[in-house]
Amino acid sequence: MRKVLVIGFILFSLVCYAQIPRLISYQGKLLLNGQTAPDSTYTVTFSLYDDPDMGTILWTETHTVTTKNGIFSVLLGETTPFPPTLDFSESYWLGITVAGSPE
Repeated sequence: MRKVLVIGFILFSLVCYAQIPRLISYQGKLLLNGQTAPDSTYTVTFSLYDDPDMGTILWTETHTVTTKNGIFSVLLGETTPFPPTLDFSESYWLGITVAGSPE
């Protein structure tokens, strides 16, 4: 009986691990010419790089965000899942583009 419970627990743990979403909560403040951006809707693109000097793009995702006093929140990985090969024990750099402007 104990052996069956241990095997069941291991299988249950594997199923639970497979269902954990890989998401990153990100909150930012949009500025326009050094001032808080007007409350509106903006297209924001996020990209993960393997190097701080715009190395290889490992992942990218675009969100339409609505700001309140310039503040917005998104869940990265929600619309475009992170690739399974992305090892979160490594360092990555996040690039952000608003409405097609440079990062």
